[in-house]
Amino acid sequence: MRLWWSKTTDINGDCRIDGCGFNILARSWNIAGSEPGFDAAADLDGDGYVGPLDLAILADISVRARGLHVIRPGSPARARASRTVIRDR
Repeated sequence: MRLWWSKTTDINGDCRIDGCGFNILARSWNIAGSEPGFDAAADLDGDGYVGPLDLAILADISVRARGLHVIRPGSPARARASRTVIRDR
């Protein structure tokens, strides 16, 4: 699945993608642009509604910003990770 977004994922303008942005998105969850409580900054895909795609965009960018990689069950990367031995030096 490929996600597209139309604006910055820094929802509150603090130059960070963190829990504060997720909090703002959560407070605007399931709200359309014409309803009270809608925060346009949380509408990351620009469709006038804060919902699952906005959360997916924010989560994806948050993971990438931290340099983390999502390893899905059954993937070759998961199989390699499960065979990795961590040793103390």
